[in-house]
Amino acid sequence: MTAPGSNLLQVLFSLLLVIPSSYVLGRVHQWYNHCLRRDTAFRAGYDDASQSMFDLARRRSAAMRPAAARAGREPAAQAVREASGSVSRTEPGNPS
Repeated sequence: MTAPGSNLLQVLFSLLLVIPSSYVLGRVHQWYNHCLRRDTAFRAGYDDASQSMFDLARRRSAAMRPAAARAGREPAAQAVREASGSVSRTEPGNPS
């Protein structure tokens, strides 16, 4: 035989078990998702920062090179002088 009110005690004990465990599982799930988002944001930020640093280094090295080297050709004034024949072009190693 069961004592009167035992159903109420069973429901009460089961609620005392289910409610705190649900809360704890929810907090663990929230913590896990927060860690995943933080790691993703860190990786994205690291990738963006490294890309920015490489772009900055590339722009700085391009700015330090002479304009003729950046353009990949001789300056326009030099080309005009050579075309008119006023400047003779010498080969490297040939001083004449």
